[in-house]
Amino acid sequence: MDSPVSLYAATKKSNELMAHVYTKLYGIPTTGLRFFTVYGPWGRPDMAPMLFTKAILAGESIKVFNNGNLSRDFTYIDDIIEGVVRVIDHAPVCEIPAEIYNIGCGHPMPLMNFIHTLEEKLGRKAEMKMLPMQQGDVYTTYADTSKLERDMGYKPHVSLDEGIGKFVEWYKEYYKDTYAIDKFTKKVKQIKQSKDGKTLIENFVSLSALQIVGYIFPLITLPYISRVVGVSHFGDIAFATAIVMYFQTFVDWGYNFTATRDLARVRDDKNMVSTIYSTVFWSRLFLCIVSLVILTILILIIPAFRQVSLLLYFRFLVIFGYLFYADWLFQAIEKMKFITLLNITANLIFTISVFVFIREREDYILQPLLTSLGFLVSGLIAFLWIAPREGVKLKKIKFKEICKSLKYSADVFVNQAMPVLYENFSVMLLGFWGGSVANGIFDAGNKLISVVLRFVQTLSRTFFPFLARRIDKHDFFVRLNLFVSVSIALLLFIAAPFIIDIFFTEEFTNAVIVLRIISLSIPFSTLINVYGVNYLIQQGQEKILRQITVGVSLIGILISIPLIYFFSWIGAALTLALTRSMLGISITAKARKLKHRITTSNYEYREAEN
Repeated sequence: MDSPVSLYAATKKSNELMAHVYTKLYGIPTTGLRFFTVYGPWGRPDMAPMLFTKAILAGESIKVFNNGNLSRDFTYIDDIIEGVVRVIDHAPVCEIPAEIYNIGCGHPMPLMNFIHTLEEKLGRKAEMKMLPMQQGDVYTTYADTSKLERDMGYKPHVSLDEGIGKFVEWYKEYYKDTYAIDKFTKKVKQIKQSKDGKTLIENFVSLSALQIVGYIFPLITLPYISRVVGVSHFGDIAFATAIVMYFQTFVDWGYNFTATRDLARVRDDKNMVSTIYSTVFWSRLFLCIVSLVILTILILIIPAFRQVSLLLYFRFLVIFGYLFYADWLFQAIEKMKFITLLNITANLIFTISVFVFIREREDYILQPLLTSLGFLVSGLIAFLWIAPREGVKLKKIKFKEICKSLKYSADVFVNQAMPVLYENFSVMLLGFWGGSVANGIFDAGNKLISVVLRFVQTLSRTFFPFLARRIDKHDFFVRLNLFVSVSIALLLFIAAPFIIDIFFTEEFTNAVIVLRIISLSIPFSTLINVYGVNYLIQQGQEKILRQITVGVSLIGILISIPLIYFFSWIGAALTLALTRSMLGISITAKARKLKHRITTSNYEYREAEN
């Protein structure tokens, strides 16, 4: 100690010298304690035990100096405290009442022994980065505790194995939340660095942009349209949109999921890609024609439909746009960049046209027309230019193959159709019983929720082709989606008055209640996606999903009748929230049961193999 090798050691020695001089000058007894490599609960976060433990749990490397050829007198905190307690009431009584005691285990322990014991208690191997000796460091340190044993009867009793065991137990409990976050962050980092992860991120960005464009641009025009056309015509637009949504779901026929899934598995085979694409295209064209005939018949026989016939036909053009657009194709082959840029450009042009052409209350009729034209133009360009660029060709398909394709996707169609049925049934009932104003209030709140759900669904659609290949990553996908959806739901509930005030006039004030009620269902809608679409469908369990969806949707339709009749737009909001909640809980319970059965079966199989 008289010739310290580092500044650290020098400060320690200078401290002891100053205390000795103070005692000599003023006669105040002092006892100096030298602690040797203390570890245990509440340890310094910059010391090796804490740094090593954190890094090992996070899957990161630890720095091991001098290639591990170091020895230290590792002393558990309980032994340190025992030594302090023993000397605290025994002041020195010599001529100069100053004493120095070492508190440690009394023998050096190789650093690698410490690391290996830590690995054992953590149940994980350490990734060690071997480094040269640090300047000013020493090879071995240990405490000569004989003086403390002679004067105070001190003797350390906690072994390295016992001490590290206690430390690890405390660390995991105290840092359990931080550990979970670190684990999540590591998982995200791994995904970002992998080839699949980069593709996922690129497609998520593209899909997010696609969905944002589809809803943000309309949101930009929403305050303007609501003020120009008024709550009544706003409700008329909502009514027409709800009707056409039935036909859009009918034409989709579940292909957004079945075709995406099948294409994702054969995306490198251009011939198979073209075959699946062509089958879906001709099937949807057939359904388009059937839908247009049915819509015309309904307009002729139902007065409420005749009153908004032009709105219905203008809105129906969207379906033809989706027919040509085929974003599911580009999602499956995981090439979304070009079609996303196309959609952004088209929507920007037609959004600007809303402000140009809709100037008076009666111009409300143009809103669905302008929206539909945006989709139609984008779809035609995708059909004629982008798809051929990717080597996708439109083939002739026999009608027999169309029928087979429709039968193949029927279960998924039912799964998709039933929620649309009960959700838009509420709008229809409001149109018949509450009128345009009630529909306008309900649609104002629900439209904002639809924007959010579209964003949440983007996560689901982004992962869908990936999970078709890597279903083992489903748990991470679930946690990510639930975190996002719960956060958004809380934000919408709290900020509902502010949000409605931004987008609408005082005529729409009651939409705050609608927004708050339906916002509570967002996490349950997420469960429908993560466990229904991205698990049951991925596992080929469309029939199970169909049974649950049909049953719960019928319940939703039944409860909507008294709720809307007695409570108008509040009843419609309650119908949506309750039905989505029941559907999310039911699907989750069934999917988790199936997942447990599959996991158990796989484990038993591996055990039998071994």
